[in-house]
Amino acid sequence: HRIVDGAMAGMFLRRMKELLENFDPNREV
Repeated sequence: HRIVDGAMAGMFLRRMKELLENFDPNREV
């Protein structure tokens, strides 16, 4: 479970990072 949770967390963080980079309020006003 620990390994699976770590993989899921990694994918989630990576996805959030991509979404945050794509959604940049400072770039698109």
